[in-house]
Amino acid sequence: MFCVAEGPPTPVVRWTKDGSAADTSKYSLSVTSDLLESSSDVLEATSVYSLDDASSSDEGDYSCTATWADSDDITGGTMTSDTATVYMFGVSSLTDSKTVAVDDALTLTCKVDISPVSTTAVSWKKDGVAATGTSFTTISSSLGYSAIVADTSAVGKVAYSCAATYTTTSSTKTSEYSYSTVSIIEACSTLSDPTGGTLDCTSGSSYTKTCTVTCDSGYVGRASPRTFTCTDGVWDSTPTPNAECTVVTTPAAYVGTFTVSYTLPFSCTESYGPYILAAYPYHAAAAESSMTYVPDTVQLDDDSFTCSYSGGKMTFTFKYRQTTSMTNQDPLDTTMEEIIDFVADNSFPVMQYLYSNGRISSDGALISSKRRRRSVAGDYEGPEFSLDASDLYGSEVTSAMSCTGFAVATNGVCTTCPQGFYISSDQCEPCPRGTYQMDGSSNQCKTCPGGTSTLDEGATSEGLCVAVCEVEQPIYSITSPPHHTIVPEGSPVTVVCDEDFTTPSGEQKVVVPCGEEPICTRITVTEAPEFVVQDTTLPLSCFVESGEQFVNCNWVVDGVSAGSSAVTHDFDRQICTKSLQVTKTTKIECSVTRGNGEILTSASNTVTMLTPTITISTPTISTGDSVQLACSAIVPSGYLGKLVLMRNGQKIGKSTISSDLAALHTHEIDSATVQDAGEYYCHVEYIETGVSISEPVSLTILGFLIEPSSTTVPHGSTTTLSCSIPNVGTQEILWLDSDGNSLVSQETTSDAVILSTLEVDSPGVYDCHAYFESFDTAATATVTFANNGFTTHPVSGTVNSGDSATLQCNHSNPTTTIQWIINGFVSDTMGNTLILDDLTTDQKVKCFAEDASGSYFTQEAAVTVRRFLVHPSDTMTASGTATFQCSLYGSDVSEIQWEVLTGSVISQPTYTTLSTPHPLIQQSTLEIQTGEYVRCVANVTGSIHQMKTKWAKHIPYSVRVTERFAIARNGFIAHCEIQSQIAPQRIIWRVRTDVVHEERDVIYDDYSGTSQATYYFTTLSDLDVLELTCGAIFSTSLATSPVRSLSPLGITMEPTSTATIKGDYAILSCQFYDYPEVNSSISWSVGSLEITDITSTYITESEVLSVARVTASQLGSHEITCQIEYEGYGFVTSEANYLSVLSETTLTRSASSVGYGDICEIEGRVPILSQYGVDYHWSVNGMAVKGAPHTIEGEYIVSKLNWPVVMDTVVTLTVVRNGEVMTVSTTVEAYGIRSMSVDSRPTIGFPTQLICEIDSADTLTHTFWYAGSEVKEATEVSQNGTMVTSRYEISELSEEDWGYYTCVAQYSNLPMVFQRLPLIPEQACLLPEISNGFFESTFLMSGKTATPECYTTHELSDATSYLQCIDGELTGVMPVCVPVKDSSKMMLAIISVCACVVVMAMLVVAIVVRVKKSSVGHAGKGFHDDDDEQDYPPLPDREPTGLSIMSTSHK
Repeated sequence: MFCVAEGPPTPVVRWTKDGSAADTSKYSLSVTSDLLESSSDVLEATSVYSLDDASSSDEGDYSCTATWADSDDITGGTMTSDTATVYMFGVSSLTDSKTVAVDDALTLTCKVDISPVSTTAVSWKKDGVAATGTSFTTISSSLGYSAIVADTSAVGKVAYSCAATYTTTSSTKTSEYSYSTVSIIEACSTLSDPTGGTLDCTSGSSYTKTCTVTCDSGYVGRASPRTFTCTDGVWDSTPTPNAECTVVTTPAAYVGTFTVSYTLPFSCTESYGPYILAAYPYHAAAAESSMTYVPDTVQLDDDSFTCSYSGGKMTFTFKYRQTTSMTNQDPLDTTMEEIIDFVADNSFPVMQYLYSNGRISSDGALISSKRRRRSVAGDYEGPEFSLDASDLYGSEVTSAMSCTGFAVATNGVCTTCPQGFYISSDQCEPCPRGTYQMDGSSNQCKTCPGGTSTLDEGATSEGLCVAVCEVEQPIYSITSPPHHTIVPEGSPVTVVCDEDFTTPSGEQKVVVPCGEEPICTRITVTEAPEFVVQDTTLPLSCFVESGEQFVNCNWVVDGVSAGSSAVTHDFDRQICTKSLQVTKTTKIECSVTRGNGEILTSASNTVTMLTPTITISTPTISTGDSVQLACSAIVPSGYLGKLVLMRNGQKIGKSTISSDLAALHTHEIDSATVQDAGEYYCHVEYIETGVSISEPVSLTILGFLIEPSSTTVPHGSTTTLSCSIPNVGTQEILWLDSDGNSLVSQETTSDAVILSTLEVDSPGVYDCHAYFESFDTAATATVTFANNGFTTHPVSGTVNSGDSATLQCNHSNPTTTIQWIINGFVSDTMGNTLILDDLTTDQKVKCFAEDASGSYFTQEAAVTVRRFLVHPSDTMTASGTATFQCSLYGSDVSEIQWEVLTGSVISQPTYTTLSTPHPLIQQSTLEIQTGEYVRCVANVTGSIHQMKTKWAKHIPYSVRVTERFAIARNGFIAHCEIQSQIAPQRIIWRVRTDVVHEERDVIYDDYSGTSQATYYFTTLSDLDVLELTCGAIFSTSLATSPVRSLSPLGITMEPTSTATIKGDYAILSCQFYDYPEVNSSISWSVGSLEITDITSTYITESEVLSVARVTASQLGSHEITCQIEYEGYGFVTSEANYLSVLSETTLTRSASSVGYGDICEIEGRVPILSQYGVDYHWSVNGMAVKGAPHTIEGEYIVSKLNWPVVMDTVVTLTVVRNGEVMTVSTTVEAYGIRSMSVDSRPTIGFPTQLICEIDSADTLTHTFWYAGSEVKEATEVSQNGTMVTSRYEISELSEEDWGYYTCVAQYSNLPMVFQRLPLIPEQACLLPEISNGFFESTFLMSGKTATPECYTTHELSDATSYLQCIDGELTGVMPVCVPVKDSSKMMLAIISVCACVVVMAMLVVAIVVRVKKSSVGHAGKGFHDDDDEQDYPPLPDREPTGLSIMSTSHK
């Protein structure tokens, strides 16, 4: 508050509040000047009373008193000011910060003080932006509440603020804003009820909830039911669907357990367990004889032995388990007394057993219990000992149920456990980390593979096992990277981030799999002020505190990428810096990208731009009106703003200095002039901070910017008058002479100004009138001509084109020389008279004379030449109606008429139109449909003279393209028909806008009004619609036909090659154009096949789909085509394609019967149908077989399966095609030798018998043996059904008998088969066959080594490689024979091989001859008779197949 006292001397000013002295510390005095020249000078003293941080105690009535002291020439005195009342105002008690769920209803209220001396308005802001939807309630004369419904539609934090604005007649003040934060979170999601139960939930709010499980009838819950809690919209856990309630099953039996402890004078280091356990039969015998009251049996729990040692005594504890078939859950403690008696009475056999084994020595024992104490004499010697059973009554007896199968007792009933759990002590326990379980009826969990573990307990499959992390001890880091603590709660590890640090998913605690780096990060953007002025460049810093190293930071401004900057390191922080030019209120974020692609983003910082605003009460006014302007700006707390109004860069009025949050500066223009118009803006200087300027607003003042000025000019001269107005809205400038006649002026228009100029060549009064939408004004100028001696001036007039004009002027001084100026140039003509001949254009003429005092001019005369500007011209028309135009220049033309000549008759049509685009120009238009020639006639006002144009010719014509359709594929000829009175000179063909052909200099022998042009097109595709025009060029014009859209005729989709199975049918398709205006028909050609049905369907308005059904009756490839006949246009035939008719899937086998273990080749041929995918697979005896190779042979897939036949075998090929399954099968019978074996362990010096089991006895003719290359007859041959057993016995086994023995079977109708069996010593090793080499022996004795011999063409790849036999196991590196590299060795090897080939050929011939002799001699059924002579074929060695049964004593 200010108190101003005027007059010397300097007064003393004091303040009072409510009649009492005010606080002197709150006011001060300042003096304008203290240098007085006389006592009459007026001195101004100002006292300022300041209220800082005002409160309600500062309300009251204030006044100031000024006291002047007496002086020599002044009498002092005291004066008191009027009273000023201070009212407190503002807002307080805004609703506390709230947390709500999305879409929850929330109303915020703001307490508002009401001032009686001002009007109160409350404004709200949401995140700094004005918010709407508020209401106000008055509580009393000094208090009210404002309310707003908060926007809770999205997750996040929203800041609401309210402020009150108080307006008096002299000022407006706005209170500080009061803030409240609304945190909007997700509501608690709805949990699903678990299987067999429902959730009972209680809700504190939409984001807090607690639920428990209630199980349905027939289900039972956990022993300790779980509670699920939702806090801030997040559930601490969720129900396991199948683990909260489980199905009740029926118990099989109940089990009771109880514990017995023996106290003996021994230590625990001795193994007494086995002795106690060995004494158990004594307990069992005693139980059978004495425990007749126990329903079933008492068993010793073998896994319950424990031992403890204290006070020189050993306490040995074990458990008994009693199982009873009780059908209900009666407690077992009813028989505990009997059980204790049983234990006490029957413990003696245990002691006796210990004594008999020398473990104790005593002649008696003392057994005691709570019920009785007795001594039991024993027939053994040793120290006295006792069985301490005193704790038996105090021991806890656990009653539990043993349920059927793997089930668990829960809350008195039997249930199974869910997946991820196992049964432990009759409870469901979750599988610990590192294990999993898919079956809930198991008493153990499965262990994850080596090196892996699970993230959590309760894993349900092996797929949840991940790599293991080894953590030896916790790692703590509080102030430096990696900003987390690793808690070794198992493997994988648990990471707890430091305070304010989070993982990429926003969590503070997370379980991290092995190999994944646990990263805790905090990103902050600092050094960004809350407020800035315009054109501020901010130095921004992004601080990244993380255990991961980054290269770049990415900046995001208002949601848009603003580039990146490099990371520098400052101790434990990573820093990015950026300079940002702030042009508006801006939201700034910083982010980094992790190595795995995750993006970590900082919290956003919002920088508010301090931007003032300016308003104008009325943007457009008239001169003399008043207008108010207001400049407003936000001045944050701690800032000081200087507000000033600017116009076109210049300061207007005084400034206002304010620290109010909502500062206001006003300015009023009382009587506006055009000079007050312009762009205004608000200039705010924030002291010690910077400057912000508002957007400009325009003030428009309607009136003359320039008014015309009066002037005096010499005779004959001209002058220009000007006036201008603002270019705003709807306006007009009009010049009038003194008689009120409108004058022709020139206008120049810009975006802001309209300038009108008037050329004046005669004296008079001229008015400029400005007309606006709601306002008009006028300005006057007078033009005076000075007397220059001319008595006669040239007179303006009008003449016809080609005529002459005579002009005169006279001067008062006859001796004066008169000259003429024509169109601004001095003419050679001198004198009073000027004659202008053969005029065709307008002329401007004036006279001038010169004397000693200067030059003098007459007024200017205008000679207007009356003439036709536009003549009617020859016109061609296609519609029959022709339009002609003519225009005439001249002010004295009364009318324009037309004459039409038809034959020899001239008529005057009345259907004309007349327009006047200019005061001196008349324009007329004529439209006619008949008539050959027209001309324009003009009548001159006041004269019988007429002006006529030449005759113009009317030329009708027609041009059209005659075709509508065309077969595009073969090309076509287009025809153009032209009808015209004159013959065309050129013909132009166009497709759309492109010229495709032009025919020049067309010559006609005898033109009769009609001509035709043709053009051959070859470029039209099947799917195009040809937009075709034909143009005829005549001498003066171009006549163009209407656009003709030629629609194509032809095939749009041809039949495609396909394949089908013989006996099936094939569907062929052909698609073609068809139109209602064209008759078409389709025919099909399918070779020698038969078409059973043809259907045609319109698929669009102009396309038809024809479908032919063809019976596939003949194998082979058949040509298929479709042909379309268009009546009047021709034929279109499709390209030739083919229909392949294939045979169905077939199987071919190499033989119908195959020896056991031999390979049978089965070939399958599967036809390939191109329209379907084909899949096939083999199966043998119902089992799928993979890996059979295949080739493509023509139109078939050929797959060959080579299968070792070990039994009668059904081979099936299954083909899947188009969802249909087809199978083809064949049977291969097995025969021959099923097995070979040695009937006993071969021992030197003892007999050994070899056994050969042979199938198909009905066709078997002979069986014998080979021992090496020597033929041996079977010692014994027997038959059992279809099986024949051939035995060969070695009476006394010797070293020479070791080796391979071959059993041979010959059949009457099947190939001979044989099988080989090795006979080697025990602990010896059978040597393998070597490619391109051989071992000298068949076997290798234990402890021996062997190296093969390579053929002469090969050598050992590693000369040191060998095989060794150790206890029947063959060890070492397998030797390999490779081709020799020495050329001399190679030549020797080739010669040796050739010799071997010759010998082998001779041997094969001998074998064949002997086999044939044997077969001929024994073709009948039965077995070989020892008395018959027999030829035996030498057989090659053959390894036993996988079916041979070898002696089990050999390896």
